[in-house]
Amino acid sequence: MNMPHAIASPHALSGRRHGGRARVAAAAMALATLLGAVVLATPAAAQEPPANYVRSGPNLTLVVANCESSADTTAAVELARHSRNAAAACLSSDGVPEELSELIATFAPDRVMVLGGPDAVPPAVMDEFSAAVRSAYRWGVLQQLDGATRAETSAAAARIGLDLPDRVGLDTVVLIVADGWNDADIDTAREFAAGFEDVAVTYFSPGTIADGLSDATVSLITDYRPARIIFAGLADEAGMAAEAAVEAVLEEIESDVSVERVALATDAPSPAVEVATLNSAARTTFEAISRGERVLPAAAEGSQPPPFLALTKASGIRGIGSTLFTVRADGSERMLRTVDHNGWEWHDSDGRLTWADDEKQVLVAAPDGEAELAVPEGTWPWRSPDGKHLLVWNNADTNDNNLLDSFEALLFDADGTPQRSLGQMDAHTWRYGDLRDFFWSRDSAYMAYVTEHTDPETGDEINQARIEPTDGSTPPVTLADDAIIVRWSPDSRHLLYATPHECPADPADESWVLWLASADGSETREIGPIHHHAWEIFIVNLWSPDGKHLAYEALDPDDCSTELRISSVDGDGEPVSIAENVEFLGWSPDSNYLEYGEETDRPVTDFILPELSWVAHRDGSSKRFIGEVSPSVYGWIFWSHDGTYISYTEMLRDDDGEVVGLAARAERADGTGEVTTLAEAGSSLAWSDDDRVAYVAQHDDDGDGVPEREALYLHTPGSPDGDVELVRELPAPTRVAIWSPTDSHLIYASGSIESLIGWFRDRGRGVNVWGIETGQPRWMHRLITDVTWGDWQPEIKPETEAEADAE
Repeated sequence: MNMPHAIASPHALSGRRHGGRARVAAAAMALATLLGAVVLATPAAAQEPPANYVRSGPNLTLVVANCESSADTTAAVELARHSRNAAAACLSSDGVPEELSELIATFAPDRVMVLGGPDAVPPAVMDEFSAAVRSAYRWGVLQQLDGATRAETSAAAARIGLDLPDRVGLDTVVLIVADGWNDADIDTAREFAAGFEDVAVTYFSPGTIADGLSDATVSLITDYRPARIIFAGLADEAGMAAEAAVEAVLEEIESDVSVERVALATDAPSPAVEVATLNSAARTTFEAISRGERVLPAAAEGSQPPPFLALTKASGIRGIGSTLFTVRADGSERMLRTVDHNGWEWHDSDGRLTWADDEKQVLVAAPDGEAELAVPEGTWPWRSPDGKHLLVWNNADTNDNNLLDSFEALLFDADGTPQRSLGQMDAHTWRYGDLRDFFWSRDSAYMAYVTEHTDPETGDEINQARIEPTDGSTPPVTLADDAIIVRWSPDSRHLLYATPHECPADPADESWVLWLASADGSETREIGPIHHHAWEIFIVNLWSPDGKHLAYEALDPDDCSTELRISSVDGDGEPVSIAENVEFLGWSPDSNYLEYGEETDRPVTDFILPELSWVAHRDGSSKRFIGEVSPSVYGWIFWSHDGTYISYTEMLRDDDGEVVGLAARAERADGTGEVTTLAEAGSSLAWSDDDRVAYVAQHDDDGDGVPEREALYLHTPGSPDGDVELVRELPAPTRVAIWSPTDSHLIYASGSIESLIGWFRDRGRGVNVWGIETGQPRWMHRLITDVTWGDWQPEIKPETEAEADAE
């Protein structure tokens, strides 16, 4: 690597030369004093030094680069931004522009730095520029940063701009990395870097990255230990290799920093640097400094920081194999919570996160705060809806076969004070109990669970469904043996549970008898035999959101046929028959409509099938066929927040029954009006609380019949303004999105189609989560790779508003 060159001022010359001058001057003054009346007469012109020997005004630093190189220009702009009284300007391969010469002559900067070696700044241009600097101020320091590659030059500039590591502080710097031979990525890095203070931009070479990072970049990471490392632009093969090289350096220095990535969301490119604009800006900057003022970009007033999320990443560690982080939607304030979690959840009342770490300690923290120990030993913490109680699990593998088979539930107060053991539970309770309305009633007054114990007399394993007051004021009430818990009603007044049933016509059929119990378990009412898959509890809730109605698949014991029915909770009137031999798929948010489907025999995955979906009013009217709807882990049809609209992804098939594409559509839930095709080729994702639906559209830009990119849009029904493009080019196929509680941001999961289909089952390998602001969609931030799960921090409402919601 070539080292920076410096041409020194007279202050840097040898001490002997300075000492000689000083001694001569001192002797002359002593002689004049001694003689008293002696006057040394010299010509007036000899007493005035040349104009370029002195300068007045504040010290000024000028950083220049050949602006034909976006890499050097960006490094120059960042170096000037982080240097005192500095501005950046442009050279060219042909010489020194007139504007630059005038700038130097007018302000006579006393420190000048040139970025780029002889390829970027030819020797003749360097000589011309040096002469212009010396002509303005003879003693100015002229320094050339000319690393062997762009990566080395940018690393050298970063060190000067950041100052020494012990001065700027370790774990403080934001390091932005770009492909130094990709102008679009470099421009993206420069624009994004403008939002930070302690930041540096450096590069990698796509031609040599297979051999690793440059030594200069490695030492930059090692010496400064950045708080964040962010790659600019969407990743290609070289970019992925560069990320892997950075991760290797981080592992070597034992840093837990996650490598991030940011890319432009819209099709508006980052602005390239123009010579005239940069040189004009340098003059404006120097004029302001000379007047004793410096105009800096004003900070945004009243802007709210992005919301927090908890995200988990596949770690490869034996156990749960999932590392837990909290992070803001722009990638900032990332905190590693545990390398291998044993359960976690947000809490609605205070917005804090509770989790069990890899040592099976239960911890609690605000997303930007340090962890506090809640329970010394336990896993899979669940907080009651009112936040006053904490349930943790003492699980074990008693058979030593790498399978959990012992599940003891322990109840604590929220502060970790032990209350009591609830005893051994069945695996079903442990597996599904953290779903809303499964274990705790929504008012937190009661708990519902299924015990698992052995009869001491017979040795038989017995499972019992029970209801127990959370405060322990009365003993548990046993509802039935060998039962399963279905769910509490939203108003906390009733519990649905089911007892075993065998359909004679098909003993292998998953049939149960559905029961309705009062909250305290004192009263029960049989609904009747039903068909019910235990795993459907992840997606399907039989209760209407208002808690007044039940939807269930009534079973005919004679032939095991089913009929979808709607019953009122109070038992008034006869159940409403909706359709025969269909599956219930969910309620609308306003409790007026329901979705049901006929399962096809043409699977798109090996564990979940598309549905021939229908929508009907709960009174049995307004039945209509929607289409063959593609499944997702969040269901089939997506409902708007108020239940007025639905959106879905329709599967398109050819005459031979082969899938030829997907179309994203939306329509009114009541069937009035026209169907809106959001995308002829694309997928519907999710609705916001303010009734905007996110969807993906595929684009065939070159017209060859094969889509080259997917884009992300927002559609607002009835809006005259048209749809909003959030992301012009998604990093990979995208089929999952989740809105933040305030609708200000959206996260989406992107990966290969195979990874997305198997995401829920395969724990996310190959799927990455990105975040974007929906109001001003400029940047999309990759928040985590190999995601296994994630959720937004709940919105913390004022106490009066929360009480009103509860009522």
